[in-house]
Amino acid sequence: MLRDGSGKIASVGRAHNQEGVEYLYTSLKQVYKKSFVPLEEYCHFADFFSPVMSDNDIEAKPFVLLIGQYSVGKTSFINHLLGDPPGGYPGSNVGPEPTTDRFVAIMHGPEDRVLPGNAVAVSPGKPFNGLQVRQHGTCLGGAASR
Repeated sequence: MLRDGSGKIASVGRAHNQEGVEYLYTSLKQVYKKSFVPLEEYCHFADFFSPVMSDNDIEAKPFVLLIGQYSVGKTSFINHLLGDPPGGYPGSNVGPEPTTDRFVAIMHGPEDRVLPGNAVAVSPGKPFNGLQVRQHGTCLGGAASR
């Protein structure tokens, strides 16, 4: 809600709000490329931390990370959030012993599928290029679309 010139609260339409979000993303990308990328390149930031961010990295939706001891309900919690699908999300296993031994990214998509982690990490349309195997390696199992 915004106040108009008379001090009354004016409702902002969804289309106007979307234009504002797109403008914000565009501005953020310009500032990053103009001000931060040269500094990252000068300091060789990519050599010891992460590569230059892509537009997909900037526009990516927030991530939620669940970590904890095995068999405490992380996968069951995710399945509950997804509406308790029969058999769980693609690639999930629930049991008393450790069953998920790698990172799993669950993303919205038109169909259920499991993508290999190495394929997702190099996919230009996904915000996971920072997980590509580098000097120290990584363990990315796959991404499940739902």
